[in-house]
Amino acid sequence: MSHSNIADRVRALPGWRHPAALALTLLFSVVVGLASITWVSGPATLSWWWPAAGVGAAAALMSSSAQRPYVSAGYGAMMVAVSVIGERGMGIAVLGGLSAAIEVYVVATIATGRSAAPGIRNLKAAGRFMLGAVVGGSVGGLGVAAGVAVEGGSFLSTVGGIAASHTSAILVITPLVLITREKRVTPWRISLGLTLLTLATTAVAFFPGWRDPLGFLPVPVLMYAAFTQSMRVTYAQLVLTIAVVSGLTALGGGAFANSAGSIRVVSLLQLYAITLAVTVLFVAAAQAHQRALIDQREGTRRLLNEGFARARSGFAILSEEAGGALVVLEINPMATTVLASELTATAKSGLVVRPDGTLRPFARTLVPGRSDTTAWPVDEGDDALLRVTIEALDRSDYGTFYLLYVEDLSALREAEAVMAARLEKQRQIVDALRAMNQQKDDFVASVSHELRTPLTSISGYAEELADLVRTPVERDYVAVILRNSERLLELVSNVLAAARRQRGDAEAPAVPVVLAEVIEQCLLDVRYSVVSRELTTEVDCASSVRVMAYASDLGRVITNLLTNAVKFSPRGGAVTITARATEDAVIVTVQDEGPGIDPAERERLFEPFYRAPRTIHDGVAGTGLGLAITRDLLAGMKATISLDNAPARGTIAEVRFPLAPAPAEVPVGAR
Repeated sequence: MSHSNIADRVRALPGWRHPAALALTLLFSVVVGLASITWVSGPATLSWWWPAAGVGAAAALMSSSAQRPYVSAGYGAMMVAVSVIGERGMGIAVLGGLSAAIEVYVVATIATGRSAAPGIRNLKAAGRFMLGAVVGGSVGGLGVAAGVAVEGGSFLSTVGGIAASHTSAILVITPLVLITREKRVTPWRISLGLTLLTLATTAVAFFPGWRDPLGFLPVPVLMYAAFTQSMRVTYAQLVLTIAVVSGLTALGGGAFANSAGSIRVVSLLQLYAITLAVTVLFVAAAQAHQRALIDQREGTRRLLNEGFARARSGFAILSEEAGGALVVLEINPMATTVLASELTATAKSGLVVRPDGTLRPFARTLVPGRSDTTAWPVDEGDDALLRVTIEALDRSDYGTFYLLYVEDLSALREAEAVMAARLEKQRQIVDALRAMNQQKDDFVASVSHELRTPLTSISGYAEELADLVRTPVERDYVAVILRNSERLLELVSNVLAAARRQRGDAEAPAVPVVLAEVIEQCLLDVRYSVVSRELTTEVDCASSVRVMAYASDLGRVITNLLTNAVKFSPRGGAVTITARATEDAVIVTVQDEGPGIDPAERERLFEPFYRAPRTIHDGVAGTGLGLAITRDLLAGMKATISLDNAPARGTIAEVRFPLAPAPAEVPVGAR
């Protein structure tokens, strides 16, 4: 597995540490630049090698994209100072410094591309870096050569050598910060042996006094190192080889020191260094990338194998060999346990399927691409605890394979049993609650029926007494009896209606009902309350208006609405009942002159047993069942009810009934 490189670690430094590291790198470029200048003598003499270019490119690569222009400009300014100190002339100093800034910026920009993290991690990244080194070195060569021309020197004879000098410096020095640290690929003894072998072949090729062109001798050893060792070790061997070649050439060894051609010895060394660096770095980068991919693939394979082994379900992959034998390629512990009786171990093929078992004949009947399921090893059916799915795959290049998937159904069966037991318990509870609810409804209905008869008798005799009494005290007594008997009758009627709706009892099919007749009858039912409160009633309902309804339910609805209107109207007020037919409905309204309804409480008034706080505070009698029962009764007749405040004062209860057919369309006997 690869780790971060020096450039990554410097870029990740927090706070002031990052710019401080960049500043130190630039100062180091000044040191190596001055060292390169002092290595030669004479105000117009140029250095034969310029390592400052490699250090400056490293600084640019260690900076972020936002910092890069400033770092490049800082490097260029320092190179101007180095040239001035080295007395190289203002032309070389200015143009060389400007080209140096552009040079390192170009190298860093091309080398990073679109990647945020610089590095030589694969072949593509190595190619970008080398392209950046060549382009940047060429820019540096052009700038310095232009400065030489300004100072009176030759541009053409200078540009090639300077470009090679800068390019080789970038290729040799800058990778120090770009190569990632890998785990040890080969033992250190082998690395040491390869290093010594590289030095030996280099010494043979460039031994002082030898003139034979044997510079290719170290190349095979470096290539082998690039293929077998980590990129960092290979690069160290490359740098060491170039250093030894340079030293031996300086001592007069090898073909470069004794060349009679037109290319200078220094230029030959730089081209040799460039060639070795490009070749070795390309191969090493490709191998490093391949090793990273292999490590990643191996890690993924280990994770898959671990998950394969730990899976609660069973998996197995079988391969059909010559002669029809089924060899186990992969199998996890659960599948091994389930198929233990079907498998046997052989010395030649390892784990194979027994030829005398039941699995092999079953698999041989499969058609490639089709999955078959069987219960194993118990009998098939809803009680099977295991299910084995077998699929045949025909791969023309490799043969026939079988995929086995074993499902453990024991947990599913246990869950099904628990669910069935819970459902049965819930069913018993529901049946018990339903029976208790039915008993309650029957009890309420029975008691209400028994109470209705004596209450009707009390109310009737009280009305008779009201006509016979003479004194005010007696009239008050009779009024109390009538008022409370009617309250009890209303309560009993509401309870009976609620019980009937809960049981779903239907009195008779809905029929066209003359609305005026029902309203008249309901007014008679509340006549005593109307008279005692000195109310006036107004009815606006044509005799031809009919609605589709249940007769008894319709009477209960109108009576409940009238009772509420009378109850909340002030003494001496008026109650108005209107009915009008539209194209598709009959609208009935009951309006009183009471205090009205708070809009926030309109819907809550239809909840069973809910009573408005102001009603309770004013001591208005009631149970909170009337409107709830009214809405239920109307729903059974496909009618709706709504409450609203009257424009002036009071409350309007509006009921919308479905329109009944015309009298001519009513079947004979429907009334």
